[in-house]
Amino acid sequence: MSLEELSMLDVTMETASKFSQKLTDIPAAVYVLEGERIKRSGAKTIAEALALIPGLRVSHFSAAEPTVSSRGFHGGLFNKMLVLQDGRSLYSPVYGGVYWAEIDYLLEDIERIEVLRGPAGTIWGGNAENGVINIVTKSADKTQGGLVTATYEQYGGYNLGVRQGFALSDDVYARAFYKYKSIKRDPIKDPTRWNTHVAGMVFEKVDDWSLRVGGEQASFDENVFKVSYDNGYYTDIRSETEEIDSYSYYAQYDKSVQLSSDTDSNYRLWFQQNHDSAYDAPGKYLTVDAEANFITALNDQHTITYGGGYRFIHLDFYHQLEGYDFDDSHYYIRLYNIDSASDSIVNGFLQHTASWTSQLTTIIGAKAE
Repeated sequence: MSLEELSMLDVTMETASKFSQKLTDIPAAVYVLEGERIKRSGAKTIAEALALIPGLRVSHFSAAEPTVSSRGFHGGLFNKMLVLQDGRSLYSPVYGGVYWAEIDYLLEDIERIEVLRGPAGTIWGGNAENGVINIVTKSADKTQGGLVTATYEQYGGYNLGVRQGFALSDDVYARAFYKYKSIKRDPIKDPTRWNTHVAGMVFEKVDDWSLRVGGEQASFDENVFKVSYDNGYYTDIRSETEEIDSYSYYAQYDKSVQLSSDTDSNYRLWFQQNHDSAYDAPGKYLTVDAEANFITALNDQHTITYGGGYRFIHLDFYHQLEGYDFDDSHYYIRLYNIDSASDSIVNGFLQHTASWTSQLTTIIGAKAE
């Protein structure tokens, strides 16, 4: 390997500005975890791979439920780190954070994971207060042919993945993939039983457009505690085993256009439908997101990045407050006093980058939502 390869001088990332930049040109705490290193590490999940990145903290509520944060900020409902997959937000509309147990992909098809540690609100908005994680998958032309992968773990857990790539024309490629994960641990120490299915298809014209469709389904057995009261006094507590399930599906379209020799642009439109029966997030949620981003080189030293977006969120809530029996109550449950709600979020941003000398670069910007 050359000195440039060893020192990662030629590595590029898009997360810092929404356009490709070399790591050496980004005045921020950034890191790129290459897919080859993920494969050699033996990691079986995205969360395990993130534990390889300096500055990220990965911990677990259970064997199947990791949580990820950076710079010492941590919590079960942590929602100050933006998590993306190919630029699509993986957040939960209920509280803005991420359910890491439901985020999965064929690790062999991940090209790299880009991490920006520290504030990135000018470009990405409020969720990026503490950083950004962008999971970038390989282009369809790099995943031609077939792949079968499997692992087996103690206590009977296993992973199974399949993928098939094919060419639709000389410059249009596609792939289809499926992954099943079953997590089982010591039934005495950790009775978690978690099953997830992830599937999707990618259609892509290189350096022009891409279309991604897919979905996931997860289910697990949970010990649900119910507490009984009589005239305000506790009388009994009992445990019931229930199967909690969730599923989601999405579609995403990306387009890149060179408007002039000095200006590049990219456009993204995606939607996602989530359903969750968990007691802390019961409901059905729809997100539609559209954005356009532009970068213009004013000269060799000055560049401006600008753009805008619109997000629509509709939430249908389960577990209504009205009529709920508080004398026979779940130990932990989220109740609502409305059937549904909708939100619209409009945003615009402008950022200026100036390279004054070979050792001094400044970035100034603003975002309004």
